[in-house]
Amino acid sequence: SGNVFQTLIRPPDDLEWEKEALRVNGLDPETLATTGRREADAMADFVIWVKCRPGAILAGCNPAFDAGFLRAAAKRSTLHWEPRRLIDLSAAAWAAYEQGRLDLPTWQDGSPKLNLDSIAQAFHLSRTGTTHDALEDARLTLACFQRLAHL
Repeated sequence: SGNVFQTLIRPPDDLEWEKEALRVNGLDPETLATTGRREADAMADFVIWVKCRPGAILAGCNPAFDAGFLRAAAKRSTLHWEPRRLIDLSAAAWAAYEQGRLDLPTWQDGSPKLNLDSIAQAFHLSRTGTTHDALEDARLTLACFQRLAHL
């Protein structure tokens, strides 16, 4: 739908593949080489898509990390893209945890686990698959934000 931007990017030939990252994401070089788009084309479409959504906020479990990748891809594509705002699920979950409104699993030292899986678990949500899928993670993050808003 118009509210979702999803694409596979064909990395440049001179990029060294991180085998573990590909495995975790359920991807392989052959699939990306045949179905992935040129990064510059994908980023141009992404920038247009975002600009059609005034007030859009980049949200995620660590959106600063994601924003860094997007900024670098935009720069390589000779585009300018800068998120106006970031909203961090981990920070929002931590605030709810500190206020006693959210029960999170904890590490051995007693600190809360603030990754997407742990936050989702606190809301009785989980991934449907075993691979790290960006669209599924985005949808899971949105579901967690929606539940946090109603605590």
